[in-house]
Amino acid sequence: MRLIDLDKLEPGMILGRNIYGPGGNVLLRKGLTLREAVIASLKKQNYPGVYIDDAFSEEVDVNDVISEELRNETTTKLKNLFVTVQDGKPSPNAIAESVSDLSQMINDIVDQVFSNRQMVYNLVDLKNHDDYTFRHSVNVSALATVLGTALYYSRSALISLARGALFHDIGKMFIDKDILYKNGPLTPEEFEHVKRHSELGFDFAKNKLGFMAQESISILQHHEKFDGTGYPHGRGGRDIHRNAQIVSVADVFDAMTSFRVYHDARLPSEAMEYVMGNVGQHFDGEVVDVFLKKVAAYPTGIGVKLSNGMSGLVCENYEGMTMRPKVKLLTDNPSEPVYMDLRDPKHSSVTIVGVLY
Repeated sequence: MRLIDLDKLEPGMILGRNIYGPGGNVLLRKGLTLREAVIASLKKQNYPGVYIDDAFSEEVDVNDVISEELRNETTTKLKNLFVTVQDGKPSPNAIAESVSDLSQMINDIVDQVFSNRQMVYNLVDLKNHDDYTFRHSVNVSALATVLGTALYYSRSALISLARGALFHDIGKMFIDKDILYKNGPLTPEEFEHVKRHSELGFDFAKNKLGFMAQESISILQHHEKFDGTGYPHGRGGRDIHRNAQIVSVADVFDAMTSFRVYHDARLPSEAMEYVMGNVGQHFDGEVVDVFLKKVAAYPTGIGVKLSNGMSGLVCENYEGMTMRPKVKLLTDNPSEPVYMDLRDPKHSSVTIVGVLY
């Protein structure tokens, strides 16, 4: 399986992973042979790319720390809660039922991440603009749980972390949608309005959802920065709760690697460089150290260019060496596969200098 840009899709290619629509339904199923009309539809819906299966990539598995089914089901349930609240004055029972369903899914996220705790976070999630807020929240919860596991959180602490991460943007329900989805830079007044989502979400989670302080602190503090220049209270350093520091890194990474109305999706390697470059300013160094060990700069299934002039497909990543993957090389004889493991000291002079997809 390999990731390919929509502009490079051709009729006859085989879809490698399900593609979900905004309602959580399977829009296109794995194994589908793509036709011109399907390719045109995908381009209209702003998907950043798709995974395809072909002979060259047939042994490359794109594994996720949580199942595709759990990620999609949690996305749908979270969206339903947002819609229920935004549509008017929902009954306490309706909210309680949604929170109960999502609590079970949070348990499942923690269990699946913990059972896969040796795995590197290793996926380019193909979400479109319509589904962004909800799928982003699930991704942040999964990635935060990965980082919490690597930081030796107990199971109960992981559940608190995952819950706060899943609901970190719930305050955006109360933000003017014309401002929230504005296609262009915000005015200072508009930005001040958007910044209110942290406190609004914190109050809603505490007063309407029954969250404990440990669960809701990430909602309040995930835009605080290590140097004290964030919001809403300008906290810095160790005055920012560790859960919020973790969610902050996960939030920025997933946001940067997602297509938005105001920017294209960036590659994981580019987002990682941004995170590394902001240690001590935006992010806590200890959290970033763990992030760099657990998140793949070049996920499996992505094409890369090497400094020796060769190209290939990333087929395996390694915990603690996430910038030195194993690469299946493109050669003139595809029947005899050739691999280069950049973790091997004999290839220490070879680096990845670009991405092809």
